This record gives sequence, C-alpha cells and structure tokens, in this order.
Amino acid sequence: MTDTPLISVIIPSYGRPDSLPRAIQSVLDQSWPHLEVLVVNDNPADSAWFADTNAVKAQFADDPRVQIFADGINRGGGGARNIGISNASGEYISFLDDDDVYFPHKLATQYRHLQESGADVSVCDMAMYRDGVAVSDRKCAANVGDMANFITQGNAFTPMIFCRRRVLTETGMFHDTPRFQDHVLMIKILAAGFVVHTLHEALFIHHDHLGERITLSKKSVLGYQIRHQFEAQHLHLLSTAQRRHYTLKVALLNARIMRNQDRWGAALKAIARAYLNASSLPQFMAVTKRFGSVLLKSRTPF
Repeated sequence: MTDTPLISVIIPSYGRPDSLPRAIQSVLDQSWPHLEVLVVNDNPADSAWFADTNAVKAQFADDPRVQIFADGINRGGGGARNIGISNASGEYISFLDDDDVYFPHKLATQYRHLQESGADVSVCDMAMYRDGVAVSDRKCAANVGDMANFITQGNAFTPMIFCRRRVLTETGMFHDTPRFQDHVLMIKILAAGFVVHTLHEALFIHHDHLGERITLSKKSVLGYQIRHQFEAQHLHLLSTAQRRHYTLKVALLNARIMRNQDRWGAALKAIARAYLNASSLPQFMAVTKRFGSVLLKSRTPF
C-alpha cells in the first residue's frame, strides 16, 4: 500500500445539475492528491436533468479523475451509489451528495483517522446550511457506537462515511430501499463485525432543504418498513431501557402512518402502546402531542 492510496468519491446525482459542479470541485480541491470522482447520473433518460447532468462533464473535460456513469435508469440513491462502488478503483471509498460540499481536508482527515484508530469505517460530523444560513442541528453530529446505540440513537448520513472498499463489497453494498439507505447500510456494517469509529469534526457542508422533506408517501412508508425489518434482527441486543425507548419511537411513527392511511383503530392502538412505554414527562408530552395530531387529522412529514 502506498502512502497515498487511491480514494474513490462517489456522487449520485438526481435533479440537481446546477449544484453538481460545486460538489465535484470540492472533491478536486482536496488536499489528498490521489483520488477519483465517480458521478452517477440517476436521472431517467427522458428527463431534461439527464442531459444537463451529462453536460457537466464538459466543465471537467481536462481532468481525467472525473467520470460520469449514465444509463438513463433511475435507481434511487442506494442503487446509484452501488453503481459507483462497482466501478470504483480506490482502496478507500467516500461519498458526497450532489448539493453538498467537502471541506478541503475531508479525505485526508478521515484517512488519517482510520490509520490511527485501526477502524474499518470513519464517520465524521457535518456542518449544515438551511436557505444559505448556517444552523445548529443535532443531526450534524455523527452517532454510531454499538448496534444497540445505533438502532436507538444512531445518526450516520452517507457523506459522513469513509471506509475501506472491502467493507462495502463484503456487506453487499447499499440495500434497495427508497429511504434510510445510510441507516440500513450501517446496520449491515455493524452486523458484519466491522469496526466503526466516530470523528467529531465537521468535514463537509450539508445543504438541508426543508421544502424537499419526504412525506408519508408509499415509498416513505416502505423505506420505514425495510429499516424496521433490519433493526428487528438485532433488538435482542437492546437493554430494557433501550427497548422501551425504541418501542416508543416506533409506536409514535406507526400512529402517524396509520392516521394517514385512515386506519383509526390501529392509530389509537399505537398511541396506547406509546403511552405504555413512555417513562418521562417529555415522552408523555410527545405522545400526547401525537395523539392530538391524530385526532386533528394532521398530515405531517417524518
């Protein structure tokens, strides 16, 4: 292994050809000298975004490190990233979303973190911007730990993840799910016994778009169900307190889903289950708030 092994950065792109060049440039501006950028055009062939995304390559025509893969098939974020992983040449893999931006030392810092810690996966913090303004949000901090902690409190956005390539190939890469691809991937990584360490340093900017929050669509509900199926395989690892906390969260979400499906009896049963597992005043207040939203027929996003 050389002192500067090749790092592959995978950028899936859907619907944002205007912001994609900024994302690519932030990778090319890295202090790490040996890298490649694999952009996966996830737009359908009959969309204007497909052609516009392919056209971005012209802006980097003189840089052979930038590649764009496009077959006109919309696979979703996980499937698009798998295309990138399958075509990557690097010993290490990092991810970036098409409207986010790396800080200049992102790759070098996480590579060094892996070498010093002996871990297989490094998960860093992030900065968040909302409507062009820096905001403080609990989601900015990576939180992995062991399986029980990750199921109950985990937070690992895909661009936070930097890992050895074999971690992804040996765990089957991303699961085909419309939501929570990063969460499911981390469960698979932990279940396979790979060592994951967190690095509490913000190494990229995530642009949060409130107007693009995914509501309780059929795809969103399917994503939640798939996530729960993966979590259910490891619930025996949770302590009694963790199990109650997890059951409470699941019940609150199920109440919202059942409400949006006009399944009133199931929604009320979920509320009852949530009350049974609440153990603090804030939790009781959260359940009561959800109960009120069910009664008021509120349709809100996750």
